[in-house]
Amino acid sequence: MFLLTAAETLLLQGLTAQYLIQDSHWLQAGETVLVHAAGGMGLLLVQLAWGAGARGMLP
Repeated sequence: MFLLTAAETLLLQGLTAQYLIQDSHWLQAGETVLVHAAGGMGLLLVQLAWGAGARGMLP
């Protein structure tokens, strides 16, 4: 059985969030990102959006 540790899970979440922000949606500075999930992936997306100069919001 394949079990993911916490570090591996965080790595996968981070890589997925980075892909969504940089490669999939081409986020640019000044844009607004609304994230509907407040879990690990949602928080990483907001942090990456802030880092890219965009405005990240959680409802």
